[in-house]
Amino acid sequence: MDGAGTEGHVYDWAGHYRLIKSLQPDALTAIAGPSDIRWVGNENGIAPETLHNVVEVGGAPYWWPAECDVPIRGNWFWHTDDQNSLKTADQLLDIYHKSVGRGANLLLNVAPDRRGRLPEADLARIKEVWQILKRDYARNLARGKASAASSAESGRHAAKHATDGRPATWWQAKDGELVGWLEVDLGKEAEFNRAVIQEAIQVGQRIDSYRLERWDGDRWVEVCRGTTVGHKRIDRFQTVSARRVRLELKGTEPPTIREFGLYLASSQR
Repeated sequence: MDGAGTEGHVYDWAGHYRLIKSLQPDALTAIAGPSDIRWVGNENGIAPETLHNVVEVGGAPYWWPAECDVPIRGNWFWHTDDQNSLKTADQLLDIYHKSVGRGANLLLNVAPDRRGRLPEADLARIKEVWQILKRDYARNLARGKASAASSAESGRHAAKHATDGRPATWWQAKDGELVGWLEVDLGKEAEFNRAVIQEAIQVGQRIDSYRLERWDGDRWVEVCRGTTVGHKRIDRFQTVSARRVRLELKGTEPPTIREFGLYLASSQR
């Protein structure tokens, strides 16, 4: 219910949604009226750098992740003359990193043609992008490597759980400590140009700021920094080399890391 053309008109959105829910209780509705899905606020597929997925609804905190929507071509819906507006792989990769890579969901619109099928060119572009993502994020250099932390909340949330590759485990700073750090020893000098941070969102979105640093042999040198993390934060930067890396974290509650990853992508897209 995107509301296009509804300006100046009155609709019984609540009645529409009651009917939808009575027929399909698990249906998700969006945009106009009382929405289940939270629109990010633009149709470019881009989330803001700082994205809080816990927002206030009706005076109470509510877990409501943002959704980024964007068409794969220059237009919404099917057009017979806009194949030249099909977004390039580089454009779609940039959108991916600025939506999923900022903790949001990505809704990529692909319109069926007059046959009722998805255009071959559009499908080929999606497969091209997927192959690049699979290649760039195939090997996590931090997976299974030795980890240490400023503190840990019991043995269940030790530092090692930030690099064990298991979705059900995570590192968590000690209760009451809102500032902490996580250090990973890669075992040997390694090059990387991507960092992926994931919070344990089953206990909430807590991180308000972070800084990734590398040890250059004499001191810690900043690689990148950011604000919110949420489900997934992806940082892209020029290729650097280090054996030891450290995340400095600050949260509204003791920070958590479900998974931390470093990658050497084959491209700078």
